[in-house]
Amino acid sequence: MRKYTSDWADKLSSPKVRLVQHWSLNLVAILLASIWLILIWQTLTPDIDDFKQYWQAAVDLRQTGDPYASTPAWNDTTTSHHRLRSTITYPYPPLLAYLLQPFGRLSQQQGQFLWFGVNVILLFILIGACIHASNFVQVRHYWGVLVLGMVIAPPTRLSLQLGQVSIMLALLVVTGFISTRRSTFFAGLMLCLASMIKLYPAFLGIYYFLRRPHSVLWWSTATGIIILALSLVVYGVEPYISYVRKVLLSGFYPYAAEFNISLIGFWDRLLSESRYAQSLIDSSIIARIIAMLMIVGVLSICIQVGSRPKNSHSEPLSFSVWICGMMLISPINGYYNLILLLLPLLTVLHYLKQHPDRQTRNWLIVGTALCCIPPGWSNIHPVMYNTVHVGWGLLLLTPSLYGLGIYFGLLTVLARRHIKPKML
Repeated sequence: MRKYTSDWADKLSSPKVRLVQHWSLNLVAILLASIWLILIWQTLTPDIDDFKQYWQAAVDLRQTGDPYASTPAWNDTTTSHHRLRSTITYPYPPLLAYLLQPFGRLSQQQGQFLWFGVNVILLFILIGACIHASNFVQVRHYWGVLVLGMVIAPPTRLSLQLGQVSIMLALLVVTGFISTRRSTFFAGLMLCLASMIKLYPAFLGIYYFLRRPHSVLWWSTATGIIILALSLVVYGVEPYISYVRKVLLSGFYPYAAEFNISLIGFWDRLLSESRYAQSLIDSSIIARIIAMLMIVGVLSICIQVGSRPKNSHSEPLSFSVWICGMMLISPINGYYNLILLLLPLLTVLHYLKQHPDRQTRNWLIVGTALCCIPPGWSNIHPVMYNTVHVGWGLLLLTPSLYGLGIYFGLLTVLARRHIKPKML
């Protein structure tokens, strides 16, 4: 009987059996992920869709040569505040409108469906890129499970449902990091494109400046100048003037909105009057001073981690610290941008594979769980909604911000453990 049991145990533990088990599990996970993607696709609607901003910009660019033609000037006193809130606006630099010009030749619904398909493809590429960047090769055995978990994660769902550019930006950031090992030119190009689509990835330029040689930053600057010059030749200077006048100088961005997961958003909600919540006091100056002091603290930690000599094992940890710091510092960090946490998550899991640590695992679970609580979670009941939108209840309004903070602190601790001390 013991021999019979031992033979069966040997067969079940054989490489071929494990391979079949992995493939079976992955296929089931991919099937479930496909069903979930279909369900998301069926919920797409022109009413709740950020893609319409990009589509309208592409249409305006084709018709008028200015992607901001439909975007009102927020300081225009002849336009009512209600109309400003309901008007389709394009809040990003001109480059994205240039890249998405083909979508302007389609109807809004056709463009929305096509953009959803593009985002799904980019998501699969992003997952593969994060696996490679984290050096966590063991997760490849469960790639289907990883895809399923990533697809059902609320930041991913919102990115796909709203048609946001967060997946594209995350892919540019991660592929840029990977490329530093082989091609600093390509890494610089990726950083340049990400920063010209949205401004906040330029924060990572400080990380690359702390690295030697500084070729990634120089290539990023050079390609940015070339792209800017070409766009000025083709489209002229008017789109950039409109961007500065209608977007950068508007001051209309909803910093205190619930979806804004950043230090500025948190303190604006808590200490300044807005239409999104009833704050403790109305002092936007105090809110911004506290936020700026915390931003300086986050930046100093990032610089401390990024400026020390690194090895191949600590490099993903160090870069993940900068990713989390970038999202905390960015004043316009939407919840959907938390999709960038995939690389930090896999990096910490790789660390736990090599160095089992119950405390690190528990903090990772808590941080991930908090990050999975989406904006609007309090809508389940009016009493709960009112509680967390007034006074001290605002501390509970955005649990995902605390999750992001846990990731930042955890990664900082782990990175310091694996950074070699400076040579005297």
